[in-house]
Amino acid sequence: MSYTGKIIGRILFAAAAGAAVGFGIGKTMNLTNENILPYSSEIANKDINRFNRINNAISQGEMKNTLANWKNEYNKMMDSLKIDSIAKKAYFDGAQMVRDSIKVAAKIK
Repeated sequence: MSYTGKIIGRILFAAAAGAAVGFGIGKTMNLTNENILPYSSEIANKDINRFNRINNAISQGEMKNTLANWKNEYNKMMDSLKIDSIAKKAYFDGAQMVRDSIKVAAKIK
């Protein structure tokens, strides 16, 4: 909040009410940033390209730096990682079945 905004706020409201509102807003912003940190850190640790894309979108004004957006991106990342894990498991299970059938075929000959 700018200095002019603080003066106007104190003129419109009682000094105590203005101070209370200013404190409340600052505290809310800090809580929001503290809530965003676990999601942004987890995204940075697991998918740095996604993290960089999100930060670029925020800095260019294409996306707002809100808890909801970070949660949404975190959930998308986790879904993507789960799908990748399932696909890898299916691939390796299929490859093992092929190896097993080759061994059985070799014994039959």
